[in-house]
Amino acid sequence: MTVVFVHGVPETPSVWNALRERIDRPGVALRLPGFGSPRPAGLADKEAYAAWLADELRALGGPVDLVGHDWGAHLAMRVVSAYDVPVRSWVSDVPTAGTPTTGGTRRPPSSSRARRARNCSRRCAPGPPTARPSATSCALAE
Repeated sequence: MTVVFVHGVPETPSVWNALRERIDRPGVALRLPGFGSPRPAGLADKEAYAAWLADELRALGGPVDLVGHDWGAHLAMRVVSAYDVPVRSWVSDVPTAGTPTTGGTRRPPSSSRARRARNCSRRCAPGPPTARPSATSCALAE
């Protein structure tokens, strides 16, 4: 099972290098367009970035564990709640983050997406930082 890492702003995928060296399964750190490279003209807002991320996840060809940091966490939450993507589990290091607004209506999550969100929230229950598992341990929990 591949772990997909999505960086925040103003970072690049290199923020994940140390973690990727320490996990015992394949990991891919995606480079958000415009971070360390020119931004394509079609990516004008958060929804366009979410659509890009959904396409990247589909291109990987199988269920992945998705880890989002900062802005990448918002995109990850948007993608798992509004797109049909092959995500087994997801985790965010932004505990109070909500789904980015898009100016449109959100479709309700499918039962499998809702189940994944419930399972992750059980593993990553809120509480004082010393009582919570780290984002990494939550994302990689079996």
